[in-house]
Parts: sequence; C-alpha cells; structure tokens
Amino acid sequence: MNNKKNYYCAIDLGTTNTTLAYGTINPHTGKLDAKCMKLKMKLAEGGVGKKNIVPSCVLIDLNKNGEIVPTVGSYAKHMNTITPQNVVVSTKSEMGKNYTYEIEGKTLSPSDISSYILDFVLKNATEYFKERPDDLVITVPASFDSEMRTDTINAAKKAGIKVTEDDGTYRNILLDEPRAALHNFINSLDKGEYPDVVIDIEKPKNVLVYDLGGGTLDVSLHKVWRDEHGNVEFEDYAISLHTLVGGDNFDKLFTDYLYSKIENKIGDISEAEKQRCMSKLRVLAEEAKKSMTEQFFDNQMMGMEDEEIEMEITQANIHDNIAIDELVTEYEYEEIVESLMGNEFTLESVKKLEDGEIMESLNIIYPILDVLAKANEKAGEKVEVDAVLLNGGMTKLPLIQRRLEDFFGIKPISHQDPDLSVALGGVYYHYNLHNGLKSKNILNDSIGIETYGGRVEHLAKAGVTLPYKSKVFDKFSIETDGVNRVDFPFYLGSRKDTLSPNRKIADRSIKFDKVLNTSDKVSLQIEINSAGIMTTRIWLNGDEKNRRIMEVDSNFIEEPYKIEAGQSSVNNSLGKARKKVQVYVDTDEKKVGKNVFKDLEKFCKQHEKTNNVGTKKHFMDQIKHIETQIKSCTNKHEMSELITNELVSGSVDYFYKERLCIVLGELIKVTGLKSKFTKHVESEINNLQYISNVDSNRKKYLRSMIEALAKSNDPSVEDIFVKALELKPNINSGFVNAIMISLGKVSESLDTFNLVDKYVNDNSGAKLEALWALGKIGSREKENVLSIKEIDYVIDTFTDIINDKEQKYVLAPYNALYALAEICDRRKGYDCIGETKANKVIREIKGVKLYNYKKAVQKKQFEQLKEIAISVIQGQALTQEQEKCLLGIRSKLSLSA
Repeated sequence: MNNKKNYYCAIDLGTTNTTLAYGTINPHTGKLDAKCMKLKMKLAEGGVGKKNIVPSCVLIDLNKNGEIVPTVGSYAKHMNTITPQNVVVSTKSEMGKNYTYEIEGKTLSPSDISSYILDFVLKNATEYFKERPDDLVITVPASFDSEMRTDTINAAKKAGIKVTEDDGTYRNILLDEPRAALHNFINSLDKGEYPDVVIDIEKPKNVLVYDLGGGTLDVSLHKVWRDEHGNVEFEDYAISLHTLVGGDNFDKLFTDYLYSKIENKIGDISEAEKQRCMSKLRVLAEEAKKSMTEQFFDNQMMGMEDEEIEMEITQANIHDNIAIDELVTEYEYEEIVESLMGNEFTLESVKKLEDGEIMESLNIIYPILDVLAKANEKAGEKVEVDAVLLNGGMTKLPLIQRRLEDFFGIKPISHQDPDLSVALGGVYYHYNLHNGLKSKNILNDSIGIETYGGRVEHLAKAGVTLPYKSKVFDKFSIETDGVNRVDFPFYLGSRKDTLSPNRKIADRSIKFDKVLNTSDKVSLQIEINSAGIMTTRIWLNGDEKNRRIMEVDSNFIEEPYKIEAGQSSVNNSLGKARKKVQVYVDTDEKKVGKNVFKDLEKFCKQHEKTNNVGTKKHFMDQIKHIETQIKSCTNKHEMSELITNELVSGSVDYFYKERLCIVLGELIKVTGLKSKFTKHVESEINNLQYISNVDSNRKKYLRSMIEALAKSNDPSVEDIFVKALELKPNINSGFVNAIMISLGKVSESLDTFNLVDKYVNDNSGAKLEALWALGKIGSREKENVLSIKEIDYVIDTFTDIINDKEQKYVLAPYNALYALAEICDRRKGYDCIGETKANKVIREIKGVKLYNYKKAVQKKQFEQLKEIAISVIQGQALTQEQEKCLLGIRSKLSLSA
C-alpha cells in the first residue's frame, strides 16, 4: 500500500463493541487528525440515534421472501433480553471455530455474523464519504491464530472489503490490537499529550501493552524509543497466548451471583425462561461495571480515592413480577470475580512457568507471565518492564488497575479513552501503510505438531518475525504399508505436550496420489505470512518439485494417520490409526439440564394439536431452538443418556420422540454409540412384527431412530438395519429409503451389498437410495474394500440406467453415475476393474445425453460428476475442487431442484 488517499479508516471489530475511526490530513498542520465516527443505528428505546460505540450484537430477522435482515447495535442488544434465540452476541469469541448458529431456519457462521457488523459500519461510512470504503484496516487480538484471522478476512470479503491485491496476494488489512493501541499512544506522545514524567523514551524503554476488552485479553511487550530524528520507533518482544478472558467473564460471574439472590423466589422455570432472566441480569451486570468506573473517576477528580464505591442493582419484573434490589460494594464485587484476578501469581511466577509448571490460565495475570517468559527466552536474559500501557474498556475498572499496580510495582498508564484508542491507532497505522511503512509482525505463540504420546514438536517459535518460513522437517517416515492419507494436528503454545494452555488450532490433511510404504520419507515445511495466515507444504522422498499444499480439514476424515515420534530422535514415523476420534469431555460451560425435555414435549404437543400453518411454524421454531440448545451444549454425554432414558420411558408421543432422535443423532457423532440406545432400537423394530397397523407418527419415529443410529458410522449396527428390512410389510417406503441410506453409511459386507442391489429394480421406491448406497459400500477408498470380482456384476446395470431416457426418477442416472465412479475407481492401481472394462465404461459415460435434466444447474452438476467419474476410472488424481465435490456426494444425496 503506497497510494495516497484523502482519508484513512480502521474498524475495531470488538467482542462487545465495534468502532469506526477515520482520519484526514489537517490542511493547517499537514498532520493526520483521527477521530471516531458516530454511527447511525436503531436505539433500544425506539427511534434512531448516533453513537461512536456500537454494541457488537446482531438481531436476525427474515423478510417476506425469507431473506436475512440483520439489525446491528443497541436495539439488537435490547432484544437479547426478549428474544435471545434470535440475537447473536460476542461472536468474535467463536471466530476460527467449527461453530454455527441456527436462527430462523438459517445456518450462520461467526464470519457471517461479523460480516453483518462490518456491512453495517460500512453503510454508515458510505453516507459520510459518499462512497463505500473498501480499503481499510480491521483490528484483531494479537493472539488470534491462523484460523481466527482467516475467518476475519472472510468476514471482510463478504462485506465487500478488498482483501487481496490484483495479483491475488493478501492485502495487509489486519492489525493487532495492542499494536494499534501503541500507535495511538505514540501519536499522543508526539503531540505532547503525555508528559515525559510519565514515560521518557529518549532511551529505549520496555512497554507492556495490557489490552483487556469484552471477550479477549491481549498482552504484548515492545521496546520503544526515539530515533535521532525524533521519530518514535518500536520493536516487538513477545505476544501472549490467546486467552478468552474479558468483560464477558466478569459479567457472567456477576450475573450468576445476581441470579442466586432471586433463584429461590423464581423457582423451577424452563431453560428458555431462565435464558431471558439471565439476559436481563446481564444488562444490570454491565451497568454495574459502568457505575463502578464512573464513581471511581469522580472520586479521583474530587481527591476521594479512598471513598467506598457502592452499586445499587434494582429492576422490577425480572421474571413473573419478581424484582431484584441489591446493594453491592466494590470489594464485594472483587470477591465475586476473584477467580479471574490471578491473585496467587507474582513476578516470581514467571520462573515457574519457564520451568514447565502447569498453571491456571483463565485469569487476567497468566498472559503477562506468558509474555515475560517468551521475552526472556528471546532476549536471552531477564527483561524488565519500564511501563504498563492500559487499553480496552475493562481496564477502566479500579480493581484491574490496582491488581496490575500491585503485580508490577509501578502505576499503569491509562489511555484517555481506552474504548476508542484501538480504532484511532488503526487509522494512524493505515496512514503509515499508505506512506511506505513496512509492517514487522511477530508470531504470537509457538506452532507445533502433535507427535506420538501427546508430545508436540515445535515448527516455529514464538517471537519469530513474520513473514516466516520454517526449515524443512524431513525425518518422518511411514510406519505402515498401504496408506495414502496423512493427518497433521497443529497446536499453538510453548509447552512440548498437548496439555493446557496449549490448544489445537487445526487438523491439516493431505491425500497422496499413491499408496505409501514404510520406505517413503515425508518432508514438511510451514510458511506464515505477515497477516499470521499459515500454509503447510509437504513432499515425498526429497521430490520438492512435486510438493503439495495442505488444506485445512475441519471435519473428520477417514483413515487418518498421526505423526509418531519414536524413542530415537532421528527415526520418527507416521503411525496408523483406524479412525479419528474427537476428544470430548463434558463441562459445565454451556450445560443443559433435563428440564428442557418438559418444554420440548409441551411445544411438540402444541405443534401436533393445531392445524393452523402459522401457529405450527411458531411452535416448530420453539422446538428447533431447544434442539439447537441441546446440540451445542457442553454436557453431550450426559444429555445422550438422558435422551435415551426419555426414549425408553414408554411415552406414546411419537412426534416428541422423533424430535429427540434427531438431536440424539447429532450428539452421537461426538459421544459415540450407547448400547442402551442400540438395544432400544432393536426392541422397537422387533415389536413391529406384532403390530398389524403402524401409526404414521410411529413410523416417522422408527425412521428417525434408524437415521440416528446410522450417524454413528458403526458397522456393528448393520444387522439391525437388515433385520428391519425383513419387516417390509409393516413399514412404508420412506422407512426403506432411510434403511438404504443407513446401510450405505455403515455397511462393509458383501451380503449387504447384494441385498441392497435387489432394491435397484424393486418397486419399493428406494431405487435412488439403493444406488447411492451401492456406491458407498463398494467404494474403492474404504478401509475394508470389497473385492471387485464380487461386485462388478452391477456395472452393466448402472450403465443402462445412465443411458435410459425413459427413467422415472430424475436422480437415478446421477446416483448410478456416482456408484460407477466409486466402484470403477482405478486410482489405487490394484483390486480394480481391468483396462478393457474401464474403457467401455468411460465410452458409456461420455455418450450420456441429459434427457432428464431441464435446469441448467442440474446439467452442470451432472457434467461435473461425469468429469470426476471419467478421471477416477482412468486412474487420474482429482483436483481439490473435484475431491471436495466427491466427498460432498458421499455425505448426502442431493441434486439441486
């Protein structure tokens, strides 16, 4: 960025609040003047107003066409106390995670929500500048990892911000928040707004920036000095690990405290009602913090620092006319949030951390220890802190300032307005970028790869200057013959194991074009660009010309292999694992209780009782909201058992039990299959043979059980599905369809393959599902592959179907083509159809005419699948896009309507 501009912009996209700052050159002084823009938004009390700090809250509504209409700001924050299920708050804390929101039937990601906030800000900027800015800076926590930064860039792209140059390279649009605060501080120093008695930088000083906001805590250490021309320069020492500690944590503890004061009066209420209560109390918790800060400031101005601060918490009708009326002193508040204060730590604790001692990291002091330990390692000696610069709205709290002064033994320096300083600093940085500044960023934390025994081998050390390219790691070999996919779990953190506070940031996987053997050697190298985005390259046997770039794999993959570091420091190996298992342990963070079942059953009964379409939709929205709560809970093991108990209880409300099964299927993906549920499904299916007329709701319930069971991907349940098919007279066609799909997901046997084939020409209506299932069961990429000689008899049937222009089912040729691709796949080079047969099948595929597809999108999908089928039958490697398409077809049956 070196082109001159008339204005410069930065957005502080915060967890709690968002701010837009802009700057223009003062014609009288020739210097940049920066200020925060007042943004127009809908207010909580009604009407429209302008404020320079906008709550990062998004209310999701739909228009009459079913399109999303987001509302950002104060009104959305207010609606969180009324319809919390439609409001997203603190989405910044979910960036970089495989996390989604289910609202009004729409599935939204954190980057989607962030893009709505950015779009809202840019619409305001467009009104002011008479053009929509697409060149600006967005501030992010310094501790954001590669995935979090990528999510932020994706959000910016969705909002129309220019994220790449014309040549496709990433633009430098991200700025670490502590650096932004430092830029603003340096500009204030240059303007003489801080006297030298506060900090004299004629000689280098070590300045620690402490940025405590609504959802994150960033700590960084910098060397700051004036050069011979009087310009302020700085150099980065270290940046803290990513710590989800912020105002939200303080508010939660205080909100829980307030709820405990009225819990007995409220009694047993539903989860939805409790959520509304907590939302109201959370607003009071936030107001209490503001009151504490204002009283502290007033006492300072009047020379009454020792005056006790009291906060009156009063509001009528928290729930059912129950009010709250509490008087809380500052010191009582400090006791409530004591677990976050890190009172057990001193400067001497740095040495313990350096020695590898495991410490509690979820507090406001641990990130300081982390930074000082990293700085000491980088400098090769103990680094002294000369000044502490406070930033972020939470640092206004007197207890935060006192704790830091007690820890360092020096009085921290406060920004004049810590809520605005990051955005303002971003403007100065943006201006400098356009005037030739070459940004020098450092890696905030060490990046490593998990090896055998839960050990982590570091690939890049904390503090290295970005962009960075690691050395080549080439001492890895394949332990087991016959594998072709390798999985690399990456961790962030300075520890040499996977224990907290180290955390996994990504699973990157690569599928090789050939089957690997123990003689093959794997080389690995990572690159991290100036924005902190990481890519990984690997190659085999020293052939760097044929290196491959790894993709981020956020889903589970079949046949994963984890690097295993053996006892020897030289002969590391890649060890085989049959199945990748998500490590999951129940916690209380988002725990859901069994009282949700009462609400769910109530809404299910009301849904079934009414015939009004609008009323049905209302109750279904309530049902889906509860289901989303359960799916995203952090006590999934417990909820799986509770749901199973509820299913076994004997209730005859089959619609309610069907909805429970839908939820249970999602939980099973994480918790695994429970024997109690398996036995219950078996029992229900066996009972069918004694019932002459099965109720339609019961049939739907049985189908939902089958589908839930299949989501385990456990071959042991195959016999249950086969048994269910024997009861065909008592079940409907939809039930058979579900069984076909389920067998496709779990089956590994030739008998089942032959059984499913019978349904291709059966009149049960399950032809489409049977074709797809045959492709899944007969895939040449399964771990336990069926012999091609045993199953190639179906190939002629499939070629007939794809060329039959009289086909009754539109999807039949598409699914038959998919099955051909899977069964005739010759990429492995063994146990596959012969070349003569392959050439014949390819000719058949190339000659297919798209009689049944009238819509352009359907024709495009079929043509894409044709190309994939021809490539795999020819034994050619697929492109990344083709591989993604094939995996998508494997996971579901779909052809655009």
